[in-house]
Order: sequence, then structure tokens, then C-alpha cells
Amino acid sequence: MNTNRKTGIDILRIVASFMIVLFHSLTQGGVLEGCDYKSSNYYVAWFLMSFTMGGVNLFALISGYVSYSDSPKKTKYSRILELWFTVVFYSLLSDFIFDLINPEWVSPVDYLVAVTPITNCSFWYFTCFVGLSVLKPILDNGIRACEEKTLIIINVLIIVLFSLIEFVTQSFGISFGFSILWLASLYIVGATVKRLDYEKKIKTWTLLALIIILGVITFLGGLFISEHSFMDIQIDQQSLFRYNSPTVMISSICYLIIFAKIKVKVKYEKIIRALGISTFSVYIVNCTDVFWNNVMSNMFFETSKMSLLVMLFEVFRFIILFVIFVLLFDVVRRKIFTILRIDKLCSLIDKKI
Repeated sequence: MNTNRKTGIDILRIVASFMIVLFHSLTQGGVLEGCDYKSSNYYVAWFLMSFTMGGVNLFALISGYVSYSDSPKKTKYSRILELWFTVVFYSLLSDFIFDLINPEWVSPVDYLVAVTPITNCSFWYFTCFVGLSVLKPILDNGIRACEEKTLIIINVLIIVLFSLIEFVTQSFGISFGFSILWLASLYIVGATVKRLDYEKKIKTWTLLALIIILGVITFLGGLFISEHSFMDIQIDQQSLFRYNSPTVMISSICYLIIFAKIKVKVKYEKIIRALGISTFSVYIVNCTDVFWNNVMSNMFFETSKMSLLVMLFEVFRFIILFVIFVLLFDVVRRKIFTILRIDKLCSLIDKKI
């Protein structure tokens, strides 16, 4: 296993953040709801949806990939605390800014919710990630202890049980991917990819072909599989557009392996890594309650009824500007945290544990 830091994974973080904002623009932004049924806009929107569903999965896979090491290492719980401070910072900042813009959008309760993101489940991924972090030492030791054959079997069972069977029966409590169990499963798969050096064993063109094929299957399946029942098992048209969908899960794994192969010139590594660190903030800012409910909500509903080119231009202009702005602003946020010695404060927990 190659233990060197791979800049390709940081690039994947950036790509994943774009995918997540695009996914949110299509759903919460009202693109899918606003498109006329069976129009060119409708088909293109669902086609884009087919290739963006895996954005959240990628972050969990990356967590497993970057955290795994052949030799045991101390778990840094300070990272959880740092993320908590980041979530609270952006939540309070969002509430404050929009309180100035339109006081009707923000109430005193919103400020309380902003400082209690875990108990209020304001950000489902962050809440589940905190739970995953508690399990991380056990998962890491278990993955290291497993023989290669056993680890492969576990990964196959994860795909079969939590993706394929869960896709039809919903009997394992995966909650369509909104759960700690799902993130833990992806964490294990991501760590396995690193331990077994899959990036050296599978050709890039094979992975790209798989991503395209699986994306097309998701697209066609989501559009044309009509609701039907067999032995009280329900499969609806949206079944493939879920985080734990087999097509979405496998394509996410393919993305991870592809980007693990990427090598970048040394002169670009520093800036890519700096941006990669800030990708979590893109998700947080995009999902703060006031922004989600008052800005993102149906932002592109009317735009989706315009010409295809106008719709694509407006959507992608927003996504590009939003992601770039947050990534750059997060550099300022990190400077503020350094001045306030937040990192030093968080590191105290590692010394105590």
C-alpha cells in the first residue's frame, strides 16, 4: 500500500463538492420540479441527476481511504471538534447575514439551532459523521486485522446486503443512505480500496466505462421503471436515485479508484490540498437552514422552464461561483480560527484522550 498523500483525492473532494451543489440545485433548487414533463430540459436534468447522486458517498469513501494505515495510529478527536466549530461558525454567520437582509427569515430559535447542530440534526451528514468517528478506531483495527480474502467478502456483502437487497426491501435500516450504518459501510469500502491497492489493479478506462454505463442505467431506470409490486415489494421510479442505490454506490467506488491514480505536479499540490480541506465548508454553507429554506428553495424553478441552454447556463454559473466563493472564503475562516487559536484549543482533547 502506498502511504504517500495523494493529491488526486483532494481533487476528488473538490469534484464531490460540485456534485453535491449540483444535486441540491436540481432537487431543492426546483429544476426537476419545474421542468415540463418529457421536455428536453426534463431529460437533461434527470441525466445530470444520474451522475451527481454519488457526491455524498464520495466523502464517506474518502474518509475511509485517507484514514486507513497499515500500522495503528492515534485517532484525532480534535478533528471532530474542529468540524463542530466550522459548522457553528457558518451557521451563525449565515443567520446573522440573512437577519440583516430579511429579519423575517431568521428567528431567535435559529441562533440556538446554529450552536447545537448535532442535537438538532441540522446537517444530517455531519451528525452521522460524528457517530462514525466514534466507531473509527474499531473499524480501523478490524480492517487491519482482516485477511485479504475476508475483507473482500465483507465488501461484497456490504454491496449485496446494504445496497442490492436494501434497494428492494429496506430491511437493514440504511434509510436510503441517511444513516451512520451507511457511512460506516462506505468507510470500510474506502479503506479496503487503499489497503488492497485497487488503483493499481483496475484500469482507468474500465472504471470510466463502468461510471458511464451505471449512470445510463440510473437515468433510464429512474425514468422508465414504472411502479409495480411483486410479493408486496415496492420499487418506484426514484429507487435508483438514492445514495445506497447499487448503480450509485458502485460508480462512487469507481470515482474513488480513478482519482487515487491521479498524480499532480508538485507546484500545484499546495493549492489543491488547501482547497480540498475547505470542501466540507461548501456542503455546510449550502445546507445552512436559512440559506436552504429561503435561497436554495426553488431558486431555479422558473429558470427550468426556459430554453435548455439558458437553464444549464444559470445552474452551472451559480454552482461554479458558489463553490469557488466558499472555497476562497474558507481560507479566511481558517485564518480567523488560527488567530483565535481554535486549532490549539481543539488539540487539547487529543492530549487528554
